[in-house]
Amino acid sequence: MKKTIRWKYMFFAITFFALGIVLSYTYRKYIYENGLFDIQLSDVIRNLVIIPSISCYYIAFSQKPINVKKMVSGAVLAMIGVELFALIVPHGVIDWYAIIVAIISGVITYLVLRKKVQ
Repeated sequence: MKKTIRWKYMFFAITFFALGIVLSYTYRKYIYENGLFDIQLSDVIRNLVIIPSISCYYIAFSQKPINVKKMVSGAVLAMIGVELFALIVPHGVIDWYAIIVAIISGVITYLVLRKKVQ
């Protein structure tokens, strides 16, 4: 069986990933250097963009029918797990805003992808 890549979704995965990196290194730095308050957005950018990035990456390489609800739920649970990992590392701090943003990003990703992916 020939493996095919869904290039449209690979493009979106790379775009969201790159967007997260660019915003983390530019927007976050700008906010901190100028002492601005942005309701914690600069701290949770990675959680905002990683859910659609992981989801699109999975879709791009999947050879089986995709259950969007399971896929997005898995991505959200993985990011929550990463945040909760801070409980077992020394001096770790849980960022509750990052968990909330991961859930919101998962809901938005699900709503966008539920009709598009087959």
